[in-house]
Amino acid sequence: MRGTNSNTVIAQDVPVTADMTVAPDAKARIDRQLFRVPLTNQITSGGAAVVLGMARAAIDEMAKLSRTRMGPDGMPIAQQPRIQAAFGQAGARVDAASALLRTKLGMLDAAAAAGRPATEAERGAVRGAYSQAAETARAVLTSMYELGSSTALYESSPTTNSTLRSRSGAAFRGSSQSPRRSRIPRQATTPPTDHERQESRKPPAPPITPAQNRR
Repeated sequence: MRGTNSNTVIAQDVPVTADMTVAPDAKARIDRQLFRVPLTNQITSGGAAVVLGMARAAIDEMAKLSRTRMGPDGMPIAQQPRIQAAFGQAGARVDAASALLRTKLGMLDAAAAAGRPATEAERGAVRGAYSQAAETARAVLTSMYELGSSTALYESSPTTNSTLRSRSGAAFRGSSQSPRRSRIPRQATTPPTDHERQESRKPPAPPITPAQNRR
């Protein structure tokens, strides 16, 4: 899909038998720890892990680039304090979001191991960890693109060609177009006045001939 935000799939007039469907709140047929965890939390936790992995990949790729990209002083930008601070902050944010996600998911695992359903508070805490992971990944991806400057815009850029490429357009730039196919929106114009409409309807003036020009 390459960041085109094409996340809608429609199956029309396709018969599906009841035994081939799964409701999000359906009771598990197998009484084991994994199957006691709510289905919704199992699915969405994978998505949170993916976006955090994409953020980590962006940091790693940008770290490689910073060792070879030279600054105005002729030295690799990796030696600049602001670059080092940006890497440190980005890495800390991803680590913190990952730790929060694992801690809150561990609460669901503990409830399943005890044979009891997860409480609304526990599931709500997990939902908050998902949101934190998404916000963290978006902020980190944006900061890495900014560090890469114009290099990140090219197809040959390692940051562009990393595992984050497929989602960076829509998920982290707020656009429905991929980075390669991004378009500048049309400039807004004011409606023409009545006088301008009348002038536009007049036939064009005849061209001036050489004889008229000599006069």
